Amino acid sequence: MKKIKTLTTLVLMTSLCFSLGACATSTPESASSSQQESAAASNEAPAQEGSLPWGKHTDIDTFKQALAKDDVVILDVRTPGEYSSGHIPDSINIDALSPDFAQKIADLDPQKNYAIYCRSGNRSRSAQSQMASAGFEKTIGLEGGIGAWDGPTE
Repeated sequence: MKKIKTLTTLVLMTSLCFSLGACATSTPESASSSQQESAAASNEAPAQEGSLPWGKHTDIDTFKQALAKDDVVILDVRTPGEYSSGHIPDSINIDALSPDFAQKIADLDPQKNYAIYCRSGNRSRSAQSQMASAGFEKTIGLEGGIGAWDGPTE
């Protein structure tokens, strides 16, 4: 009976962890190229000529197009420790897993454009969803997170 309770607890904790996006088991480095290509085909939104795929996660080139715009706020939704280990220049850090994340995004201007990233893409996807629910219409996420980033960091 004790083994069943332990197993049930483990399953519940694992499910909760995955639903929060905090326990990604596959990183860009560990995923096979066919897995990456499959993920890219299903999750990334390519840039349309003259516009960006706001509200979507996208490839690195399209994300860089968004960063090139003067009016884009770069939002790093990783933990402060992750942020301090290296981040995209000029980004601001708001931890998507912090209890006050909703309050912190409520303090942002919903009329601005936001380029969002995390470690692998899970938390930024969740942050985009929360921001959309709060009235933010122009957000774009980086598929693969900082692990996909090939630009400078500070």
